[in-house]
Amino acid sequence: MTETLAEKNAALFCVRDCEGCGVRATWIVLWINVGMFLLKALFAMNTHSRSLSADALESLGDIAITGLVLYSLRIVAKDSDEKHPYGYGKVEFLIATVINFLLLTGALVFTGASIYEMFNVGPEKPPSLLAALVAAVSIGGNYIAYRYCKCAGEKIHSQAVLANGAVNWADAATSIAVVAAVIAANMGFSSFDYIVGILIGIWIASVALNGLQSSIRELLDFSPGEQADRIEQLAREVAGVLKVLDVKTRLVGRKLWVDMEVLVREDQTLGEGLKIAGKIKQAVFRDQSRIANISVRLATAGAKG
Repeated sequence: MTETLAEKNAALFCVRDCEGCGVRATWIVLWINVGMFLLKALFAMNTHSRSLSADALESLGDIAITGLVLYSLRIVAKDSDEKHPYGYGKVEFLIATVINFLLLTGALVFTGASIYEMFNVGPEKPPSLLAALVAAVSIGGNYIAYRYCKCAGEKIHSQAVLANGAVNWADAATSIAVVAAVIAANMGFSSFDYIVGILIGIWIASVALNGLQSSIRELLDFSPGEQADRIEQLAREVAGVLKVLDVKTRLVGRKLWVDMEVLVREDQTLGEGLKIAGKIKQAVFRDQSRIANISVRLATAGAKG
């Protein structure tokens, strides 16, 4: 079978074996982020570029995020136990909440400092064009990191890994802005470097705020609901099911937990009812790879009316 161009490109960034894919990709991204931060921080000081300093701040945040993602992947991999019957999936959301809060705080502090300096320090010597070159290198490095995270996150259905990729994608976008800021400052627009630095800070804050809202929502037993219709359809197709009364899904980390109630004939024996429930579970597990657990409650026609 001939591979599509997208499949060939994906193969460059992520191995086909999914075992350990998330951890392996996250380690690669961590070292990319460390390299990008050191490069930006060093040249931000030497080139006097405020926008590159903001970009370095974002890369520092990327390192913290990636490190915490690695930690969360280690915790999430643990099996459920008596004290944690639903497993450790919510650790991903808890860590994401902490990361986004810290990133939001840092972005607001940096933005405030940049605004103060723009109005109180005044125009400075235009940043060196070398800052634009460093930012261009950052665009390439962050694109590679994004592709690794996207590939691995989609394979293992990890919201933490996918979010990490989104952060690197945002970092690539801000690096593009840095290139524009440095060039504009050298063309005589002395305040443009400050302005872009402020805009980058606001951008980081908005990304962090959206991530914070999402992670808090998921900590509060958010129900995605996209798979509910498909699960209901699969259950209806099982012999002996008269009607699907209710389907609830709950996101626990990267996995879904399903609670459902189905209507069966009043004259069904307990053994027959258990077989129906087993067939429903088999059908759903076979069709939906993200399901971690299914609870099926049986109701008889007589009991319902």
